[in-house]
Amino acid sequence: MKHIPLFLLFLAVSCAAPEGAYVFYDEPAYAEKERQLPISTEQAATLFARNYFEQHPYAEKVTAHIDVLFRKKYIVSPTMLLHNTKFGACFLTPDNYWVDGKTGKLKKNKREILYLRRVGRADANGVSIFREGTFIKTYMRDSLLNTP
Repeated sequence: MKHIPLFLLFLAVSCAAPEGAYVFYDEPAYAEKERQLPISTEQAATLFARNYFEQHPYAEKVTAHIDVLFRKKYIVSPTMLLHNTKFGACFLTPDNYWVDGKTGKLKKNKREILYLRRVGRADANGVSIFREGTFIKTYMRDSLLNTP
């Protein structure tokens, strides 16, 4: 009985994604899904960087990391997305943004965990130790905000 509130809290802050709803950047299916969207991975990263500089007026640079295309949204972060292979969990932070691949609209992340199953190697704690490919691009404030 005492575990029910904990279970309800778990359900409130997490989301289990169905198979096929997401692809990782280093998978061949990623490029195929990206081609179906008007907003590319690089455009999503640029939108994120512009928004980041607006929210952080003193930041001089930001690195956009894109690991996952979830449904039709890019999950963009200023740091690498931590993926626990053992439990299939991606740990999200308030710095993560969802960029809609159709409209380009940004949405601030409100989740803490997103369950995305992936086969791969893990260290003793279950944290993913493989990263064959992640989209990473660093943006400088002056060069990005002074271009149309």
